[in-house]
Amino acid sequence: MNAYYRQPAIYKDQVVFIAEDDLWTFNLKDKVARRLTANLGMIRYPQFSPDGKQIAFTSTEEGTSEIYIMPSEGGEAKRLTYLGAYPYTLRWKGSKIIFASQHSSPLQHYNLYEIDSEGGSPVELPYGRATHISFGEKGVVLGRNTGNPARWKRYRGGTAGYLLVDKNGDGKFKKLIDLKGNFAHPMWIGNRIYFICDHEGIGNIYSCTPEGKDLQKHSNHKDFYARGAYSDGKSIIWHAGADLWLMDIKENKPRKLSFAYSSPMVQRQHKFVSPPKNLEDIYLSPDGGSISFALRGKALVSGNWEGSVQQYGFKQGVRYRLPQILPDGKHLLLLSDEPGYERFEIHPLRKDFEKVSEEVVIIDNPDLGRVTNFVPAPKGSLVAIENHRCELIVLDLESKEFKNIDRNGFGLIWAFNWSPDGRWLTYSINRDRNTRHIIIWDSQENQSHIVSKPVLNDTVPVFDPEGKYLYFASVRNLNPLRDSIQFDFIYPNSYKPYLIPLRKDLRSPFIPESKPFETKPEIPKKEDKIEEKEQKEEVKPVEIDFDGICDRLIEFPVQPGIIGGLGAIKDRLFYVNVPLEDSMNEESKFDLMCYDLNKLEGWTYAKDITDYDLSQDGSAILIRQKDKVRVISAKLEPKAELPADATPGKKSGYIDLNRFSVEIVPIQEWQQMFKEAWRLQTQHYWVEDMAGIDWQKVFDRYYPIVERCACRSDFSDLMWEMQGELGTSHCYEFGGDYRQSPNYRIGKLGIDYRYNARKKGYEIIRILKGDYWLSENRSPFMNPGLNVSEGWIIKAVNGIPVTKTIPPERLTLNLAGQQVQLTVSSPDNKEEKVVTIPTMKDELQARYRDWVEANREYVHKVSKGKLGYVHIPDMQKDGLIEFHRYFLAEVDYEGLIIDVRNNGGGSVSGLLLQKLARKRIGYDKTRWWDDNPYLDNAPMGPMVCITDEHAGSDGDIFSHSFKLLGLGKLIGKRTWGGVIGIWPRHWLVDGTITTQPEFSFWFKDVGWGVENYGTDPDIEVDIMPQDYVQGKDPQLDVAIKTCLAEIKKNPPLKPDFSKIPRKTLP
Repeated sequence: MNAYYRQPAIYKDQVVFIAEDDLWTFNLKDKVARRLTANLGMIRYPQFSPDGKQIAFTSTEEGTSEIYIMPSEGGEAKRLTYLGAYPYTLRWKGSKIIFASQHSSPLQHYNLYEIDSEGGSPVELPYGRATHISFGEKGVVLGRNTGNPARWKRYRGGTAGYLLVDKNGDGKFKKLIDLKGNFAHPMWIGNRIYFICDHEGIGNIYSCTPEGKDLQKHSNHKDFYARGAYSDGKSIIWHAGADLWLMDIKENKPRKLSFAYSSPMVQRQHKFVSPPKNLEDIYLSPDGGSISFALRGKALVSGNWEGSVQQYGFKQGVRYRLPQILPDGKHLLLLSDEPGYERFEIHPLRKDFEKVSEEVVIIDNPDLGRVTNFVPAPKGSLVAIENHRCELIVLDLESKEFKNIDRNGFGLIWAFNWSPDGRWLTYSINRDRNTRHIIIWDSQENQSHIVSKPVLNDTVPVFDPEGKYLYFASVRNLNPLRDSIQFDFIYPNSYKPYLIPLRKDLRSPFIPESKPFETKPEIPKKEDKIEEKEQKEEVKPVEIDFDGICDRLIEFPVQPGIIGGLGAIKDRLFYVNVPLEDSMNEESKFDLMCYDLNKLEGWTYAKDITDYDLSQDGSAILIRQKDKVRVISAKLEPKAELPADATPGKKSGYIDLNRFSVEIVPIQEWQQMFKEAWRLQTQHYWVEDMAGIDWQKVFDRYYPIVERCACRSDFSDLMWEMQGELGTSHCYEFGGDYRQSPNYRIGKLGIDYRYNARKKGYEIIRILKGDYWLSENRSPFMNPGLNVSEGWIIKAVNGIPVTKTIPPERLTLNLAGQQVQLTVSSPDNKEEKVVTIPTMKDELQARYRDWVEANREYVHKVSKGKLGYVHIPDMQKDGLIEFHRYFLAEVDYEGLIIDVRNNGGGSVSGLLLQKLARKRIGYDKTRWWDDNPYLDNAPMGPMVCITDEHAGSDGDIFSHSFKLLGLGKLIGKRTWGGVIGIWPRHWLVDGTITTQPEFSFWFKDVGWGVENYGTDPDIEVDIMPQDYVQGKDPQLDVAIKTCLAEIKKNPPLKPDFSKIPRKTLP
């Protein structure tokens, strides 16, 4: 038996490693592995103590990753840290454990800390940003950005790992060696420094002298990267692929380790999963009485509230998507990836008490691609399909023939719909980059007709079930709203529903006709009822007069909004409206609206829904609301309240999701997921030939290792390795079904402290001010009336005394956001009191705000009030907020420093650059007000931009564009170098998202050159460990100096109002 072995450590003949998220150990002599831990959380980064008696490691046993120690022979683990910030262990030094953590960094950089093996408060080491460390006899070597090179193989961007060495221990660091590769895991052994580097294409073990001379290669992997190297001073051990490797330093001959490994592999055992977490697409049957849905990649059909639940297709190893009951009510049409690509299958429905004799019908088309949606025609045998290539395809289920109808060159078509007679197909497609129009395709004549003249967007068309109208949403009446903090306007509510009468003789349904005050219904005879039923089942051909059809457009008399998702039943139009406050949220909720064409009335049918589906016969509507699904009548009276009872059943409409479960065999699920993730790259990677990568060879290399995965994190690690072969940015894997451990969140106090042995408590050395008007973003010690300041001593928490080994946050474990009592004393010990404060759930925002405000104050002070300062943390919602918060306040300084260090990327760089690129060309003078520049809020004078290796994605694009637009000098370090964008939307069956690099960025000066390189600063400045020790920020200092020099060279435009025109009378 073999498993997926990772992150080994060694002490003499004893090896410890990670498998199944636990610690395992074996002796090199007996070679029999045994388990040391059986935790719920994931264990990582084991490190032997200098005497080999203890192992330090990180674990998520109680939520976030923390540092633990345990006896190396086995026994109870002891938790040491209470940081809530995912630290990772690096090594021991005497009785102390050195680890890297982001917990006190405002930009989430890793710094180094040490903690005593007995516990207590960690102490920061004087090295600044670093991710690895190793000590020589005198000196020290640091790793910066030394993470996991295998996740982005052959990475050469600004964040590539590099090594800094202080060979004499005097605090003067310099770069160890300059290789065009990505470094990791420095190990100072004797008179040489060993490390992993991939400068020759594959990550291997190398070494050089502390002077950076005499480079030697020690391993020769040609397939998998060497990873997780560790040394006890005599040997080096690492993993590659799923195997462990060992090299004796003196022998200098690497060998793969073999040993006996036996395990029940409990995380690979079968299990059953249920909704709502695993629920994918769900549809109503044509008569509204049943649902078909995908649950964890399995296709199921069930009555809404009664009857058996039937699963279709293979039980394991195959994914089924988009299962829909066909209009005949007898068959299920779905997608299957059983052959290694997706194909259509028609399964006969197994109804209760009915025998099924039909076979499954296979409709094969290897070139079909990734289907994003399909819609069967309500009559006939046609199915409309859209795939990842933005192609609209029609499949004939009888002939099994596919016909390409159209292709959108500017994105997905999104929505398409059949006429009730199955002849006409309508869809929306781009005319150009900014406008879309509606098309109707005639399946009999194979002819397309343009039926709308857009102002901007005409979209989501749907036929009236009676064949009288075509409905769609459109942007036609632009209604700007003024921005409340700057001179700008937005157009949030610009969509409305519209209709087109399909025949020339049809009048507007919104013009009411005269009717009797009271209409008495006729009582039909029995034979009339039969005739009426037969007539109801007969669908009349839909007639369309295309002559002048674009001019027959009629607007619905409803309020505009962010509208989409149209659906129709007889005399009713349903659509969704996204509330403005939810439009920037990642998981938008929307309101389901309804308009009744008989009553000429519109209203909100249901609020806060995430999806809906109408039955074909118009009787029922399925609504998804967060974790709930309900089926209700589609014919409720206007403004009728939905049933308040949440008990599952027909009365409330709620479906009992606990009825549904499917069996999962993890290893077979991972094999299917691996194939699908690999296939998604072939379908979506931005260039067809995968930039010359032999992607089949990659599959053949990594797929056999799936069999060795014994837990979900093994599979995740393998996915990162496999996708890393693309050598491209934005190849991510995240999410998924992991074994859960408890999550005990730490109640944060919003302070920095240190233990004061003399006063037997923890001295407050810094109180985080944050946004002091927001209680969640400031230290609770900022609360009025407490009168506790820096220098005070924390003696106890909730009456429990603190000690050197019991810091305050050990006593606020699982108390995040709750009230706690603190016993505190004044610096002179003359006053002791008990204060009650609410703990913080997170300190990051407060630390960030204090860092920004400190930089801002420093810039103002050093520049003597001439320069302003703006930091932009990302190019998303937070970045927009921070930019406008500070830009509007700083724009009238003579010069401006824009700081995008550690910018996390996003998509709004263009919006910010437009504002920074404005030029002042004039001023508006009034008698009583100060002068106002034109263009409004244009920067007053020169600008510079500080960037670094942690500015990436849209942060890369911003940094390069800042230079390219000539906005000013770029200062700092070369950026990350990741500008092939993604659109995460393809979920694997267990909730995993893998991303495909789809949108590659090209610049007029360097072409594709920013990807996997970054953009070079005009002035390169690094922050060395010695700068950090002295509290210096040389990047900011150089930016100030450069911007002041630019002001002297190019003074800001200031108005000359001396020659005021005279208006004297003649």
